[in-house]
Amino acid sequence: MKRAKLRNEVRADLDANFVFDVMSGMMLYGLIFPPTSESWSEYVRRAVEAVIN
Repeated sequence: MKRAKLRNEVRADLDANFVFDVMSGMMLYGLIFPPTSESWSEYVRRAVEAVIN
């Protein structure tokens, strides 16, 4: 996360703990309710982009 901030790939004020907590919840949700309209990798990519952007 620190390197991504230095490269301006994510916002400088992005809280890493918040990102990891949200991603854990999204992954758990995806395991309980598997995505049907997209592949698992598309779901993960969309979830990550939603959190870090």
